[in-house]
Amino acid sequence: MTTPIDSALTDIQRDETDRIFDAPWQAQAFALVVRLSKTGYFSWDEWVRVFSREIARSPSRAGESENDAYYRQWLDALEEIVVKKRLLAPGDAQERASAWRVAYVNTPHGQPVELAHATCPPAHTHGKVPRGVPITISDPRSPAT
Repeated sequence: MTTPIDSALTDIQRDETDRIFDAPWQAQAFALVVRLSKTGYFSWDEWVRVFSREIARSPSRAGESENDAYYRQWLDALEEIVVKKRLLAPGDAQERASAWRVAYVNTPHGQPVELAHATCPPAHTHGKVPRGVPITISDPRSPAT
């Protein structure tokens, strides 16, 4: 038996490269909505109404790709419905996004970003010579040995 969710999966617009998702987070956001609906937190029809309102309320922005607009709208609709269903308190998503931004800024280059870094930056060095240690500079006029 085909469900409304199953038919929605086959009707997803693909980009010119035939990809459905440009990035893993888009697939995760999509899967989250499908899972929440399948487990009964909201019906697929209710999701379609909320998502359709969001698309009408917030059309594509200048310079925004079709896929970027779609998943921005998808996330905004997801936030709306989970707040409406009291799965998330109003403002929690913005608070968490801010914490991730701080964690990103606090994380040294090359290390994975972890939410814990928002409140406790990891210890790191920048490869600088500690103070008090002499620096040797070669005389460019002397022959190399």
